[in-house]
Amino acid sequence: AALHAVEVAFSDAEKATKACTDLVTENKGLLLKEPQTTRPLMDRVQEFTANNNAVMAKAQEARKTLGRRPAAHQKMNDAKAMFHKYDTDSDGMLSRKEVLAYAQGEFKLEIAQGAIDSIMRHNADIDEPGVRPAMFPWVRAAVGVARELQRDQARRKERVALEAQAEAVKSHLQERGRELAAGAEALEEEVAACEKQLQGLKALAKAEDGRELVAAVAATDVLLEKARAGLAAARAQTASLGSDISAPIRELVQVQAAVTAEAKKSEGRLGRLDARLGRVEMLGRQA
Repeated sequence: AALHAVEVAFSDAEKATKACTDLVTENKGLLLKEPQTTRPLMDRVQEFTANNNAVMAKAQEARKTLGRRPAAHQKMNDAKAMFHKYDTDSDGMLSRKEVLAYAQGEFKLEIAQGAIDSIMRHNADIDEPGVRPAMFPWVRAAVGVARELQRDQARRKERVALEAQAEAVKSHLQERGRELAAGAEALEEEVAACEKQLQGLKALAKAEDGRELVAAVAATDVLLEKARAGLAAARAQTASLGSDISAPIRELVQVQAAVTAEAKKSEGRLGRLDARLGRVEMLGRQA
């Protein structure tokens, strides 16, 4: 109610200040003729505006503070309710068993023997069998730490498993690289056959009978078509390298590096064969 009254008063004062400012603006020329009289009035208007703004800023800060109090009270009430929920024997303390029940009930967390020993040792008095409400926030924090430690362990196990799978995948990629290399060697034999056929075309081009040349050109075209098809298939296999690897493994840096390395080696070999085929095609057209 007090804050509302301040806001209403501020609104009224703001309107009054604006009216004064507007009056000065509208009569600026007239007021400039008597600066000794009007200057003190303008100073008072500015001071009044500054004071209003300062008061309103404090009021708004007070409202924020009051707004935070209910939330703080609610958190305290929630903590008390949580404590009483697991204080099943209603003795005003949480025993070892009840703390374990809290961790399991709220987070499905199995606390290790050493961890629960530490929690009870640090938060329960020596001569008392359990944790008092005043120490419950520390118990909640300790359970949170234990929970995060277990998450870290799970993440570590997952990372180790992924790395082991990554090594297996790298071996698989190396094997695929060897298969691509073997395919490139077979393709190189086809390219060499095209080059050999080209040499025969040069000799036949000088012969008077053109029928053998026509037949040889047709045979060369067949060889070139076969080599081109093989080259396209090899490039498709290179492009698909690693596509059979599951997403989590494929995203690992070492796996990506292995895929890139094998693809680069394969594409390098195929690029050289492509250039040789292009030369055969060009010279064949000139023959």
